[in-house]
Amino acid sequence: MTHLFAISAVVLVVSGCSSAGNGETQIIDDKGSTLAVVSYIDLEGGFYGIITDDGEHHEPVNLHVDYQVDGLRISYKYTTLQDVASFRMWGTPIEILEIRERAER
Repeated sequence: MTHLFAISAVVLVVSGCSSAGNGETQIIDDKGSTLAVVSYIDLEGGFYGIITDDGEHHEPVNLHVDYQVDGLRISYKYTTLQDVASFRMWGTPIEILEIRERAER
């Protein structure tokens, strides 16, 4: 039973490391009134997530260290990752395609 659990955990971690986006590409920018904020989430050892002004939670797989700032306002282009498991289960897994800091906080 212990081996089955260990194998299952490895499969989940490996599948969560995929960065190949195969979902729909979304754009959140100036023209749509939706903005987002980077937020430090203190779960499972801590990580940075993105919360849109509409309240959606995005879990980026490739948020650059320069943008890992709690409270940082951003606009970004991303693709939703399908068939990607996350052990955090906090938000929708995404791959960031473009990102920029917003002046307002």
